[in-house]
Amino acid sequence: GLARTSGTFLAINVAEPLVSLGRWDEAIEVIEHALALSPPELNRILLRHLLADIALRRGDLEVAATMAAAAARTAHGRAKYPGTYEGQYTLPLAQVEAEILYAQGRQAAAVEAISGAIERLDLVRDPRYAWLLLTAASQIATRPWAGAPPGAGAAGLAGAGGPIGAGGLGEALLDQLSELAGKMQATGPVQRAGQLTLDALIFEAQSGPAHVLKAQTSEGQAGTEPRQRRARWESAAAAGSAGAALTRRSEPDRPVAARLGLTAREFEVLRLVADGRSNPEVGAELFITAKTASVHVSNILAKLGVNSRGEAAAAAHRLRLFETASAS
Repeated sequence: GLARTSGTFLAINVAEPLVSLGRWDEAIEVIEHALALSPPELNRILLRHLLADIALRRGDLEVAATMAAAAARTAHGRAKYPGTYEGQYTLPLAQVEAEILYAQGRQAAAVEAISGAIERLDLVRDPRYAWLLLTAASQIATRPWAGAPPGAGAAGLAGAGGPIGAGGLGEALLDQLSELAGKMQATGPVQRAGQLTLDALIFEAQSGPAHVLKAQTSEGQAGTEPRQRRARWESAAAAGSAGAALTRRSEPDRPVAARLGLTAREFEVLRLVADGRSNPEVGAELFITAKTASVHVSNILAKLGVNSRGEAAAAAHRLRLFETASAS
């Protein structure tokens, strides 16, 4: 019986790094084999969470939502978790549920889900998974706002596509994140990268674009604290460039991408196609095969109603897709 119990838990330990490395087909093979062994419910939570995470990264929101809901039903049905390991099961699930809501264009619901998780769960006790949740939350709170939350009113929120304004749910969430981060330890490079990333996103949200801040600092208009936070912003950027625990996630302009029918993955492929990359180069960049890249390109051409890669790139630039995504 060890294959069903300990074996399926070890399968999780195999699949997790494969997901982070972008080797999703291999991860799915490991996960599906483990699920076929009828693992204990705790193991099913983690395995289904990983499937939801892969589907989200690939832009398949329907599968992501189905897998996350299945994991949540099992998790919510448990009275307690063994020992001090609750965060291992609850924090990653809360993260992927909020990211799915955001990817569906339901920003208000995503912000509220994160706030609820922060109030309900003990993040300070489990920083290993909490930093990942907090960095995802900060990205949700600082991305462009595609619609006002129910009952929020016009005050404090910018128009469609604009940033979350003062007094909005996003600002309240950033306050929660900042306060919580001050109580948490960051041990090792992965957690430190999460800490730096969170600080960088809050810094930019509160202080404006990085190039403006750099100019203000050089002119002596910024004090000691902004300089310190700017240094931490640069440290986070360096950590991201080095690939220190910061996994790849697409950042499309969701309203425009949704209207075009593009998935998050197709948006990533389109960006590289517009840069003149070949299918093998696209595959190498996104950790997929050249054949899979070719399928994505064909789907993109059909959705944009064009006949060539050049026409697709021209259409994307005409629609200012990349400019909008960069501004976010």
